[in-house]
Amino acid sequence: QDKLNEILANLKATTDTEVFLQLKENVTPEKTIDVPAGKDVYLDLNGHKIIVDPETLVNNSNGSDYVFIIREGGSLTIDGDGVVEATTPAPIMFYPAGDLVIENGTFIRHIPEGYSGNVGSMFVGTKPAGGWESTGVTINGGYFDSGYYSSYAADVEELLAGTKVLEE
Repeated sequence: QDKLNEILANLKATTDTEVFLQLKENVTPEKTIDVPAGKDVYLDLNGHKIIVDPETLVNNSNGSDYVFIIREGGSLTIDGDGVVEATTPAPIMFYPAGDLVIENGTFIRHIPEGYSGNVGSMFVGTKPAGGWESTGVTINGGYFDSGYYSSYAADVEELLAGTKVLEE
């Protein structure tokens, strides 16, 4: 637990361009998992859980809670068939300004019955300085439950069937 928080705090300072993290137990990070530009991070969930509690998660400079931020020029690969679980709907799961590859895992945000507060998104982002071609999201497997469904949401079945395309 303390080791993960220490690694996350020092990720920018390391001179290594490739970083391999493997969970040895369930963890509750105190900071956003922030992948800096120029770093390629491989996160092996190793069958464990990352439990995100917005009460302990430090806000980013823009006031939003993110579980993962991938900065432009950085990359994050998640593997290892574990679980990333937000205990409330407030945090946004992914902010992929860099490259994100999800090989497998379960990603859940809980929304309590009758909840009427702010609900974040599973994925959110703004166009990076290098344009959309400087970033990419690849999902090869996994299970996603954002706990929130809206008439404004994309029709996932149509997207997967290739009959609907999202445009900028």
